[in-house]
Amino acid sequence: MIDQNPSYRSTANRVGWCLCIMVGMMYLTQPVWSSLFQLFDLFLTREGSFLVGTLVDTLSYLSYFMVPAILFYPMSRRKSPAPIKCEVKVPATIPLFILGGMSVILIFAWINGIIMQMIGYAYTASSLGASDPEAIYLYITVALAPAFCEEFLFRGVIYGNLRRYGMWSATLISALLFALMHQSISQTLYTFAAGIVMALTYELTGSIWCSTFLHMFNNLYSVVQEVIAMRLGPACYGYLNMADGIIILTGLISLMVLCILTVHEKKKRGRAVPVNTRAEEANPALAKDGCERMTFGQVPRLLTPASESKQTPDKITAKGFFAPGIIAFLVMAFITTVIDAAWGLGLFTGM
Repeated sequence: MIDQNPSYRSTANRVGWCLCIMVGMMYLTQPVWSSLFQLFDLFLTREGSFLVGTLVDTLSYLSYFMVPAILFYPMSRRKSPAPIKCEVKVPATIPLFILGGMSVILIFAWINGIIMQMIGYAYTASSLGASDPEAIYLYITVALAPAFCEEFLFRGVIYGNLRRYGMWSATLISALLFALMHQSISQTLYTFAAGIVMALTYELTGSIWCSTFLHMFNNLYSVVQEVIAMRLGPACYGYLNMADGIIILTGLISLMVLCILTVHEKKKRGRAVPVNTRAEEANPALAKDGCERMTFGQVPRLLTPASESKQTPDKITAKGFFAPGIIAFLVMAFITTVIDAAWGLGLFTGM
């Protein structure tokens, strides 16, 4: 028998174990990839080894997230798991979501950087990006692959299945787990903010592709800055900071436009509609299948809150959240984050 209203603890437990699988794959498969790269260097040319290595890096990173995302559904076969919303038709307002989301993430990235400087955290400088093949490698492994697989796991699976217990709790918890996944104190703050922004983008647009595009362009912007800094050196830092300012200003304006469109849409939907008017006539964005399609100037309504659904959802409690799977993941993430913090703060120097 399928449970149409699984408990919060049960859902959190399955989410936690999937994240444990992800972390386990990240660390346990490293010796395998290292051995493969050594074989590539022995039997392939330098160019061939680099090309095959890029492909293996991409596929391995995809597997870290897609395997747990896929496994979540057989683990939940009797728990009525929520499907990932893969609506292909994205809204015309997607540029506003991307610019607005990037501006928020950039603001928190700057705050994060200031905090790291205050506590004396030393960033590890990247040595990639000086050559064109290295730049292509960064575009694929940092911008393209992570945007796709991380969104499917954290927004599609985790946020999507926690959503039935409340939108804001699902947003904050999925963002927290997303931040902890990076296992680095230098990334925790702005990745938490990024997780919130991307979850809200997924919620508001109803399509995983919108949050994926936001994630991809945000990472791509970071890669472009890294490549430029690697090639031009300190002389370009002022221009890169200026570019950050332009993105932030443009993004904040985009968010204001989205807010105006939202208010306008609410007023339009609040107008009285004749009783005998069909749903398609009352809302032109409503397709024959009953699903809302976005047009320019429209921001979709949030999904039905858990409190308004026909079934009463399980209450969110600390006991429910700290299921065995979540506890196991938090322990793993805490240990790796503490080690990263110790290295960054120089506590292991001289040992």
